[in-house]
Amino acid sequence: MDKPDDTPTDPREFDIDTEVDGKQIAEEVRKTTSLSALLTGATHRTAKVLIFTDAALVDEFNTVNQKAQELSDRLGKLKKTEESLRANLLERFNAADEELEQIRLRLLESSLTIHLQAYPNIVDKIVKRDTRKKFADDVLGGVPNDRIEEAVEWQNLQLLSHAIVRVVNADGVEMDLGPKEDVGQLFSDTLSAAQWQRLYAAYEKIKTVDSITQASITEPGF
Repeated sequence: MDKPDDTPTDPREFDIDTEVDGKQIAEEVRKTTSLSALLTGATHRTAKVLIFTDAALVDEFNTVNQKAQELSDRLGKLKKTEESLRANLLERFNAADEELEQIRLRLLESSLTIHLQAYPNIVDKIVKRDTRKKFADDVLGGVPNDRIEEAVEWQNLQLLSHAIVRVVNADGVEMDLGPKEDVGQLFSDTLSAAQWQRLYAAYEKIKTVDSITQASITEPGF
């Protein structure tokens, strides 16, 4: 998952910041959260992330976008003695920009909007318990070293499955998720590296924000 995410963005996309301001979140929670909201789980964070399923179109977008950027850079660096080139470069830039818009529309036609919600702590406990049951060796009394990586991956995908509450296609139709516990594995197996990274980053973001929120409510002196 080290591949940089160069996916085109869209105005409908939820903004997933890479940094979390823990103090700001904690202060907001102290001002707005009631005991009843805490007990009912009303404070668990939600997010949605736009995923593009056509990898070939994403590559095409990035290629044309790079060409448009290079033309824009050349236009910005033109000297007065090179003004005769401006009309030609501007025409090529406008053509590339129009092509980008057409590709963007095609990308949206095959996009999915994944709705995420952080889960209560009990879900985390249950999944960890199920992981031990599935991978632990009764003789060893724990997970064997050669299965730890597999166990951690399975646990993370199970938790992601719990966080995915809805998947909606470009027409606004809610998709059938199939067996809930398999959703995380399905996305892991089928999405491109960059799109998988986008989804998992969004998931980790709501987990981080939600844990700060809960600590703000339940831990004295936070």
